[in-house]
Amino acid sequence: MRVRSILLAAATALATAAIPVASASTADAAMIAPCRGYLISSVPWFGLIHEGGDRGELRVYYDPATGNNCAAMQHLNSTYGKRMYTSVSLTICRESRPGTCTPLTTRTDAGNYAYYAGPVTAYGKGRCIQVVGRTSLMGAQGSLSVGVPGGAHCG
Repeated sequence: MRVRSILLAAATALATAAIPVASASTADAAMIAPCRGYLISSVPWFGLIHEGGDRGELRVYYDPATGNNCAAMQHLNSTYGKRMYTSVSLTICRESRPGTCTPLTTRTDAGNYAYYAGPVTAYGKGRCIQVVGRTSLMGAQGSLSVGVPGGAHCG
């Protein structure tokens, strides 16, 4: 009986300790990755060289269960929480092999965001995609684009 009580107490302590960690991780993951599916590409963008570190990241996801592609342009480090122009565009291409991209559908989200632009989602099973993320650190002169070129991540 004593062994059973000790085991039950240990199991309860472990389960209780795991709950806050799982909740925090889930909340953090939702803020960092607003798309469903698997991360298939992440492209960092940087500020001025002397400032160092990633300023953000273009993230691209694919959900094989639905055939949806999804993208978001994320703020990181010194830009995290700072409102600035940020955009993300996801284009589904007519092509199903890497190379060029003849647009079938384009989804875009743009505005003055503090954390990320997007997510933008489009059905693209069996097709290639093109993804572009942009941000502006200092107005139009400081505009920066990163992307996954046309005809990428086909399938």
